[in-house]
Amino acid sequence: MVSPETSAVASAYLDPGTYVIECYVKLPDGTFHTTLGMIDQIVVTDEDNNQAEPQADFEVTISSANGITLPSNILPGQRTFAVHFQDQTVHDNFLGHDVHLVKLEDNADLTELDAWMNWAAPAGLAGHGPEGVTFIGGTQEAPAGTTTYFSALLKPGTYALVAEVPSPMSKGMLQTFTVPAN
Repeated sequence: MVSPETSAVASAYLDPGTYVIECYVKLPDGTFHTTLGMIDQIVVTDEDNNQAEPQADFEVTISSANGITLPSNILPGQRTFAVHFQDQTVHDNFLGHDVHLVKLEDNADLTELDAWMNWAAPAGLAGHGPEGVTFIGGTQEAPAGTTTYFSALLKPGTYALVAEVPSPMSKGMLQTFTVPAN
């Protein structure tokens, strides 16, 4: 997920096959973005694209048992995160867990973010997100044992890694961290 006027880069290995790429964020009135055309099909061939695996600056692990674990020394700058999916499970919202990076302003309310992450709730994933929260990158769910990558420019401030599951805070899937000035 990315907030308006932001862009993100994510990388994942995909086996050859046909995939659907979609957005299931909602307008404030509850209309899913997919019904507005934010859905498409992509075909992955077995042709080698000669892309090297990204070089990670930070290692993140997510699991249904331990939530999100991240290093304690996240520094400013253009950074790449490797997200290791230790396991994968279907949560109450019928989806597996994923990892999204958010920048938190002083007026951000983690309780609001926690509730907003559940698309199945009427106000979940509706609009641009809670006030004071900017989505700047991340990766969608992936199978157990796989690794995906995303890059983001980290400036000094407060951030969180959060999963798009019901009540991520109670599952250890909403973890805040501070990026120091130096």
